[in-house]
Amino acid sequence: MPDCATIEATAARYAELLRIRASSPVFALSTAREVQQRVSFPLAGPAETPGVITMRLRSAGLDRRWGSVTVIFNATPQTARQRLPELRRAAVELHPVLRDSAAPVSRQASFDAATGTFTVPPRTVAVFVGPT
Repeated sequence: MPDCATIEATAARYAELLRIRASSPVFALSTAREVQQRVSFPLAGPAETPGVITMRLRSAGLDRRWGSVTVIFNATPQTARQRLPELRRAAVELHPVLRDSAAPVSRQASFDAATGTFTVPPRTVAVFVGPT
């Protein structure tokens, strides 16, 4: 049986995910065609780390704030490092909601522009936004 602190932390984290979802129209694509045009999995296949999914959403022309959103699902017990060379030197950052997350582990997710590498703590979903 979860205690009050666990229930409150879960509710806060869920509210954060809802705010992230509402922050960009790219999270509300309404047709299969839109999804096929805007969603990609750049490390799919042998390049993907088992237990980690890297999803890119092109939001250019749809979202006034960001041109792209990268979501990394790390279901593993280890920190995941996902390198996307095409994002080297890009101005990608952790989503503003996660920078102030109620979950300290979520605030630890990061992006290294010099190498195009995302670092995501164990068992964490991290959302990054950028102009590209």
